[in-house]
Amino acid sequence: MLCKDCLHFKQWKKIEAAVCEKNHKPVETTSRPCDEFVSKLHMTDEWGETPCNSTKSCK
Repeated sequence: MLCKDCLHFKQWKKIEAAVCEKNHKPVETTSRPCDEFVSKLHMTDEWGETPCNSTKSCK
């Protein structure tokens, strides 16, 4: 999988730079394969809670 699809990928579009937040190294913004891929689909919000979906109601 590519860095741009990883949970640890952080990009600054104004300066066209990106970094892996896990190893704190700069990465290519579009084509670099990720060494330690973690899917963004399993992300939680800033409070550590999973986003609401159709099976759970938001509180």
